[in-house]
Amino acid sequence: MATTGICASFKGEGYNGTGHNLSSSGGDTIKAVLIKVSPARTFDYTQTNGGTPGTGTPSATNIGTDEASGTGYTSGGNTLTNNGVTITGTGAYADFAGYSLTSATISVTALVLINSSSKNSTTNRAISVHDFGGTQTVTSGTLSIVFPTAALATAILRFN
Repeated sequence: MATTGICASFKGEGYNGTGHNLSSSGGDTIKAVLIKVSPARTFDYTQTNGGTPGTGTPSATNIGTDEASGTGYTSGGNTLTNNGVTITGTGAYADFAGYSLTSATISVTALVLINSSSKNSTTNRAISVHDFGGTQTVTSGTLSIVFPTAALATAILRFN
C-alpha cells in the first residue's frame, strides 16, 4: 500500500544544503522504483531513502524486498529523463519524461522516485511516493508510466 505524496525529507533537503538538482542539463540521476503487490510496508511521505531496492527489510530508509520484480524491469528502478524545473508565479514544478517497460511481465501498485546521485555520501534519497490506485499488471506486454501534464497545478512534483 502507498499514499501519494512528496517525502518530508525531500522538502527538508531543500533547506539544509543537501538539495536535489532536477535540472534537465547536468541534473541528478532520478529513478522510478516500482513497488510490488501487497508490500510489507506502507509507503508514504515518511520514506527518507530508497536504500538498496530489492534487498533487505523494507523500512523508511530502505525499499528493500518491497521492490517489484519481473521480466522487463531492472532492479533499482528505471532512470528518468529530467525535463527540468519551471518557476512560474509563486510556485515551481519539476517534470520527467514517461517511459515504457516492453515485453514485460510484472504486477505493481506504486512508484517511489529516488535520487541515485550521491550528495554528502548519501545515495537513493527519497523524493516522492505515488500510489497507482490498485494493482497494475501486464503479461508479456507493455507497462507505460505516464507522468501528469507539466504545469503548476498538475506536475508530478510541484510547490505552489
